[in-house]
Amino acid sequence: MRIRARAIRRAGELLEQVEPAKNQHDNSASAGGGIGRKQAASEAGMSHRQMHTALRVANVPTADFEQQIESNDPPTIPKLAQQGTKPRVPIIDLKGRDPKEPHRSGESRSVSRILFRSFALRASISSDNQFLSSPRPDFRA
Repeated sequence: MRIRARAIRRAGELLEQVEPAKNQHDNSASAGGGIGRKQAASEAGMSHRQMHTALRVANVPTADFEQQIESNDPPTIPKLAQQGTKPRVPIIDLKGRDPKEPHRSGESRSVSRILFRSFALRASISSDNQFLSSPRPDFRA
């Protein structure tokens, strides 16, 4: 386990040295400017998930990594990768609100939409029944 964790960390360190491609249209690789990080990982036989796991393990501070690996119960690779995951910076300032709050309001909107449609459907059915049950007007006069 320890050797494997160190090998994955080293792979991540090597991948960090490769400059990631800016986008899919980046011609630096085709113009001889090198290869992107994704291409380097695939040429090394790594999958997309393995590449990201290695990069995340490499993000764990060295002292913490060594201390955990040398302990009697070393953490698993996914646990190490979780420690190296960089937190996402929110795009907008939520000002202390729960990030799931807009999702909840979306749920309530969809519930109210369903209720409104069901009531509208019932109203249209009942008005159709009233139309069908009402006496037919005589237009011959």
